[in-house]
Amino acid sequence: MRPLRKPVNQIGILGGTFNPIHNGHLALARCACEQYGLQRIFFIPTGHTAYKEYSGEEMARHRSRMVTLAIESDSRFQISFVELENNTVNYTYLTLKKVERQLPGATLYFIMGGDSLRDLNTWREPQKICELAVILAAPREDMNCMELDRQIKELSDRYHADIRPLDLPVMDISSQDIRKKVQIGEPIDGMVPPAVETYIREHKLYL
Repeated sequence: MRPLRKPVNQIGILGGTFNPIHNGHLALARCACEQYGLQRIFFIPTGHTAYKEYSGEEMARHRSRMVTLAIESDSRFQISFVELENNTVNYTYLTLKKVERQLPGATLYFIMGGDSLRDLNTWREPQKICELAVILAAPREDMNCMELDRQIKELSDRYHADIRPLDLPVMDISSQDIRKKVQIGEPIDGMVPPAVETYIREHKLYL
């Protein structure tokens, strides 16, 4: 008889444009796993969104391929195409609902940076986001722990939410900086996984 598998009940959700995915994203995911015992992290590349320019189908393929390359060495990490396969605008609360239907009984942990947490009240249906998932928030570059704690308390009280901090050293890496460096010919080693850097170079992205 095949042994029963341990149920996967603690699921992290890390969404983003991932244009490109970088080492800061991976460090954030690892921290969430280790600090809160998450068994799996779903990386969800952004599809159509109301808040950022959508880069088109070809760039979506490149973004998803780079995510796949970046996470392939960690069995806890998995890519989800739930947003890329949707032709309408993706809102976070709708994405969480879809994941919840796919994983009945799982506890969802939505991972975000402190800048996103600060703007949560401007998102579509923030109350529903808080009902669907525990929120894990990491400090942004210009934020100290006291400011993050203040934001967590304020939003927890407003939405009766379960919001928890991530104890993660701030990493001065952004996708925008990586794109700029590639465009002007500066090195990006140490900012992205080697396989992602190779992919960017081979496909002449961001030039």
